Amino acid sequence: MTNIAPQALGHLRVLDLAGASGQPAGRILADWGADVIKIEPPGGDPARLMAPFAGGDPHREKSLFFLHNNTNKRSAVLDVRTPDGAEAFKRLVSEADVVLETFKPGLMATLGLDYERLSALNPALIMTSITPFGQTGPHRDFEGPDIVSVAMGGLLYLEGEPGERPYTMPRYQAWQMAGIHAAYGTLLALYERLRSGRGQWVDVSVQEVLAHQMFTLSLFGSIQQIPTRMGQTSQNPPNTYFPCRDGKWVHLSVYQDSEWQNLIDWIKDPVLSDPSFIDSSYRQAQVEVVDALVTAYTAQYDREEVLRQAWSHRVAASAANSIRDFIDDPHVAERDWMVEVEHPLVGRYLAPGPPIRASATPWRIVRPAPLLGQHTDEVLGGIDQESERRSTGPAGDQQVDPGGVLPLDGVRILDFARVWAGGFGSRHLADFGATMMKVESAKFPDFRDLDPEAVTWRASNTRYGEINRNKLSIALDMHFDEARELARGLVGASDAVIENSAARTMDRMGLSYQELREIKPDIIMVRCPGFGLVGPLRDVTSYGGSVTAFSGLGHLWGYPDEALSQHSKQVLPDFVAAANLALATVLGLLYRAETGRGQLFEVAQFESGAAVIGQAFVEQALLPAQPTAWGNRDPNAAPQGVYRCQGDDRWCAISCQSDDQWQALATLVDPGGKIVVDGRFATRTDRLTHPDELDTLIEAWTSSLTPHQVMYLCQRQGIAAGVVATGEDLFLDPHLRERGYVTRIDHAVPGPLLHPGMTVGLSRTPGRVQRPAPPTGHHTRELLGEVLGINESRMEALTAKGVLV
Repeated sequence: MTNIAPQALGHLRVLDLAGASGQPAGRILADWGADVIKIEPPGGDPARLMAPFAGGDPHREKSLFFLHNNTNKRSAVLDVRTPDGAEAFKRLVSEADVVLETFKPGLMATLGLDYERLSALNPALIMTSITPFGQTGPHRDFEGPDIVSVAMGGLLYLEGEPGERPYTMPRYQAWQMAGIHAAYGTLLALYERLRSGRGQWVDVSVQEVLAHQMFTLSLFGSIQQIPTRMGQTSQNPPNTYFPCRDGKWVHLSVYQDSEWQNLIDWIKDPVLSDPSFIDSSYRQAQVEVVDALVTAYTAQYDREEVLRQAWSHRVAASAANSIRDFIDDPHVAERDWMVEVEHPLVGRYLAPGPPIRASATPWRIVRPAPLLGQHTDEVLGGIDQESERRSTGPAGDQQVDPGGVLPLDGVRILDFARVWAGGFGSRHLADFGATMMKVESAKFPDFRDLDPEAVTWRASNTRYGEINRNKLSIALDMHFDEARELARGLVGASDAVIENSAARTMDRMGLSYQELREIKPDIIMVRCPGFGLVGPLRDVTSYGGSVTAFSGLGHLWGYPDEALSQHSKQVLPDFVAAANLALATVLGLLYRAETGRGQLFEVAQFESGAAVIGQAFVEQALLPAQPTAWGNRDPNAAPQGVYRCQGDDRWCAISCQSDDQWQALATLVDPGGKIVVDGRFATRTDRLTHPDELDTLIEAWTSSLTPHQVMYLCQRQGIAAGVVATGEDLFLDPHLRERGYVTRIDHAVPGPLLHPGMTVGLSRTPGRVQRPAPPTGHHTRELLGEVLGINESRMEALTAKGVLV
């Protein structure tokens, strides 16, 4: 008999009331073993009717969105809006660990199912509420489908051609990102419950999850910079897509001076070899020249030859893949990432694999998305039976919450993470109390400017300050044996080690997982390399743009009729990997609390980047056509788009999810009523058939108004609309301000800054800013003295040798 490894959350039960926006969160918990019971009304969850459908058949069991986001769950039909249904749900709650819900704020209270009443039945219960704008604040009741959340979260403004209509992220990325953070917040609450025995309410605002990305808020507050759209041009060129002779594309990323030298050694172009181009600001001023000359070179060769040449010269390059290309890539195949799923009506299909790999408690698919009500009898039939499923520790009502204690207080983490993917991941953990010992060196600054005369000094240090708040800094030059020995000592005093370097880096320093286990057998290690720890591409240098291209995300992120060079080059995978790094760490802590054992987690950035567009992989398997970019369209909303408003480069996103919303919008757009009776727009199918004509009529109205006027006029009528927010809009947003999301931190360098706050809110043990980002090595002596007992004379000797610097 084959032994099946346990799963990290196999002891948990989750009641999932979530609509479409919250279903990714439940899927994540289910993938790690939680028994996630999807509670559906008698007619089924509305997400079952979301297009596209397998084989083009609009059947409630064949929605690709539902199939993807509800894998591993069970389904029970129970109408919680009726008194009997609500009572049955309460009985389920008495034996549950978590409730997930996405109702409008206040609706659960009208049903008698608010957190206060449910926690009275089960003091250990965690309730996670995912809404577009959170449970409080002036916008809490706003309609906020995915495109509106992307707009008001500040990310929509960043994509498209300068001055032209921006486009949103593909395949419901706002919901996918919120799902990872909601799962992380839920795990934080579960981990804290091990200490207190008590549950709490987790408030997730999709807008706030998105608003912490890309530094738009903090850069405006620091230097009044408003990042905008790059379009086809590179930022710090060449950093974009380049065509090849065979019709395929590559993505190149060149950031550092040494990488530029590698590029010109490779291409040997006489113009680019001019010493003036060594200066990055000069290259930016000559971006068209740089991109044109690199294009002329790559267009001479097939893609595989361009990649081979680039890698041999240590230039970060990746294939710019379609979904089909990604599936067929030898690196993906060798890592055996795709997973076969068998559904009773849809049949067998290849689904996307894990965003995180775990050595002891693997991610796995154990069942397809459930048929409607498939598990009703087994779920409801056991309501009154005594359960021995779990123990949550001491009874919640007997515990007193210690003042100011955070969920991860007492957890010590040795942090080798750098730049964005690893840096943000460790910051998420530090925000909730983990003692984060950041290993860095003034010789190799972590993308911060140490020269106060540098043009980029304030912007660079603003980013560093945002990424590294709440951390402690220890300055070690890891080229020295003594530094590596000190690091091993710190491992012995740590609960976890995290890093996002190249695959071989930790091994070369004698800090592989096997070596860490010899120091501390129950250590948790989370590794976050770009292309993973094994496979043909393991040693290829990657950046966020490389992963966007390789994963297929860039292929989907743009307008369907545009060249790939006009598609997104954003580094979204950095933020996806960061959230998954934090999630993996808490998964490891929970498993160790249950078993006493540590494990290794691998968050390969290209796999976590592909996982968030998982629906596209299901489309590839179950639709005849290849997955393509949608631009601002959505097969489940009509009209939906981004519309020009009064002002320079000002826009508003509008999405009608129902006929009622369309009727209300039509009345605003045309008070005379001609649009309402126009046969081209009578039904959603009609409106989907005539999107351009409809957009023209809507924009004739919006162009006479400011984006805020459009938003408020629409929202008062129940129409989903949101300002396409700039960094300035986020900085001044009255809703974010009232919720306390905009946070001041007084950094030593570069000084006081206003930052985005926490991505999730915990009612009893909320995260908070405890300290600013540290100057390099600010805590070296404190940590070496208190943790390792190193005396002053020894530290002076190590400093003199250059080990501590």
